Amino acid sequence: MLRRLIERRLGDIAATLPPAASAAAAAAAAASPTPAPAPAPAPFVRVVHPTAQLATGPAAGAGGGSILVFDSSFNPPTKAHMELVRQAIAQIAPLPAEAAEPASPPAAATAAAPRFAHHVLLLATNNMDKPVSGAGIVDRLEMMCLAAGEIAADPPCHVALTNQGRFVDKLHALQRIAPACRPYFVVGADTLVRLLDARYYPLRADSAAKAQAHHPLAHAGLRSAMRSFFEGGGRLVCAGRSLDGPDAAAQGSGRDAGPDAEIEPEEVQRRAFDELLDMHVRAGNLDAAWRSMVLWLPGWSSLTSQASSLTRRHPGSAIKLADMSSTKVRRLAAEYWRARDAAADKEHVDGILEQMRAMADPRIVDFVIEKQLYRG
Repeated sequence: MLRRLIERRLGDIAATLPPAASAAAAAAAAASPTPAPAPAPAPFVRVVHPTAQLATGPAAGAGGGSILVFDSSFNPPTKAHMELVRQAIAQIAPLPAEAAEPASPPAAATAAAPRFAHHVLLLATNNMDKPVSGAGIVDRLEMMCLAAGEIAADPPCHVALTNQGRFVDKLHALQRIAPACRPYFVVGADTLVRLLDARYYPLRADSAAKAQAHHPLAHAGLRSAMRSFFEGGGRLVCAGRSLDGPDAAAQGSGRDAGPDAEIEPEEVQRRAFDELLDMHVRAGNLDAAWRSMVLWLPGWSSLTSQASSLTRRHPGSAIKLADMSSTKVRRLAAEYWRARDAAADKEHVDGILEQMRAMADPRIVDFVIEKQLYRG
């Protein structure tokens, strides 16, 4: 039923969606001669669950035009993804609509006073650095719907798909279906690095010369894109380490920290966050007013998950949410299939499933097994 609903709401764009590709197929495609580029499809954001649209403005309630958006590869969704959205809902208050000054520390959100008109899990089909691999688009959307149902929030969490890879383009695509909305994009620190990488913002030579005359140290394309993003209503919420390690490239992030990289203390992460933004202000890539529209989500690195039989049986084995990754879940899934194919003993197979359920909601794990995803 859910899958049919997703496919129906994708409707006319379904034929344009990239299929899932195996690692071997992706490597072969990368090695083959580059074909002539096809005409770019029109930018879109398609909402697939629980409704087919996003209402903004006075009728949307207390949140007005502010939308909390978490954009990731969801390959698959993890408990870290879900808790990150919960923390952002609980801690982030929208900035004043016409002001650059940060809002005062928010009181806890209540069902009677939601801060945002909508909460959205967003999946991009057009990633900046690599093609879709692993689970297919519809499989990911279905897993995202399962995850959204576990995020208790008012209003409910929506699931949407876009064909835009850059955040400035995602902003404008969202505003095509929700005019004048102000999306707050929740990103990891590595994603923020990539978002501010000038190589993703080429600019024509004549426009670059004109922009450079006013900001000689700035990367003209980057500055132009940041002006379009922030003055167009975009905001950013930074949550420390990127959640997905190697998957970070798939959501437009920067350094590939690797799924087993050590997580730095939050004060170190926060200092790096401030230094990164200050550097771009000094270079002229960001105005001070735009810099204040990038908010820090505190406390992320210290959160742990106790909700698994693994941690109940071994109380000292709680897993930090920042240590979880989709990559680790995919590795465990591949290990599970190898064990099954080799007719390994039940205790070994169940132990792998237990590790998967420590990092991903049991409904997500059941879906992975049912659809035989990540077999390698």
